[in-house]
Amino acid sequence: MDPVAAHSRAEVFVMLMEGAALLRSGIAGRATPVTDAVLRRTLLDLPGPPADGSGTA
Repeated sequence: MDPVAAHSRAEVFVMLMEGAALLRSGIAGRATPVTDAVLRRTLLDLPGPPADGSGTA
């Protein structure tokens, strides 16, 4: 992955984690099993496939 795309994905990853921290803390919402599953799937898919092409991250 080129450096610009990698940096952009890293920034989005941090944004998602910061937002999730607020929602899961009860400050801006509550965690649920469904939202946790979607968050986990999204965060794991965000980096893209490994550089060696061995499958999903």
